[in-house]
Amino acid sequence: MRLLDLLYKINGSTTVWIAEDPSKSEGIYFGFAEDVKLCDAKGYEVVELYPEHYPAIYNFAGISIIVKKENLE
Repeated sequence: MRLLDLLYKINGSTTVWIAEDPSKSEGIYFGFAEDVKLCDAKGYEVVELYPEHYPAIYNFAGISIIVKKENLE
């Protein structure tokens, strides 16, 4: 599934963390789903997603989305 397709289905006020490598703390985006910029989401395919609890950040709950670059062949 393309990342853009998934984001259209998620409630805009849901906190999402989008990353290519879940073992690293830096990601592509962290924040509300409705604020993801098209240029940040375009060109990615969803590999895995799961519910997440972010206790260090105001005790948020959200969705972690692991992505990879789309194969354009």
